[in-house]
Amino acid sequence: MSAVSAPHSCRIALATLRRHLRRALGRDPSPLCRRVDRARSRLVVALLLACAGALALATAVGLLAAQHGQSTALRTARHRHQVAAVTVGPALPIGTASTAEATWTYPLSDRHRGLVVVPDDIPVGGTVAVWVDDLGLLAAPPRPSADIVADAVSLGLMTLAGVSLSAGALYTVRRRGLDHRAGESWESDWERVEPLWSGRARGRG
Repeated sequence: MSAVSAPHSCRIALATLRRHLRRALGRDPSPLCRRVDRARSRLVVALLLACAGALALATAVGLLAAQHGQSTALRTARHRHQVAAVTVGPALPIGTASTAEATWTYPLSDRHRGLVVVPDDIPVGGTVAVWVDDLGLLAAPPRPSADIVADAVSLGLMTLAGVSLSAGALYTVRRRGLDHRAGESWESDWERVEPLWSGRARGRG
């Protein structure tokens, strides 16, 4: 789209929106404006409000999800501890990773043993960092902030898509009903409006 046509398209869109707003409020002075046209305009305004509401709701859901995820991650991080584990067996491939038998100490007097994920070339007696809980058992590491933000954004986008699609479906169904009603009432509406539009009503007066 050229730089000249873009502002022109925006002006057309704004003019169309203003016309829909006037019609929705019953302030369109045109004699050609029928009740079904006002209903269509109210439907357009309702769709725009629904989309704005969907955006606000999606933003709120995303922010709440991010806050909840961050607070949960902070609580979990208080009970996660990174310690050094020493391998006591060779690295064995399992799927796409390698594991080895290793031992570690946490708390200071408690010694633990288990399978940990290790680099493929780690020798026996090598050291690898592992995450454990307060009892010294292997545990998942705290969630990184990037993952929490990504999940919050995804949830917000899903909310936006769900509400917008629902509003769009309701709009389509309602619009088809109005179009059908407009087609059926066109002749009777034109018989009422045409004399005013053409000026014949004033001529007869």
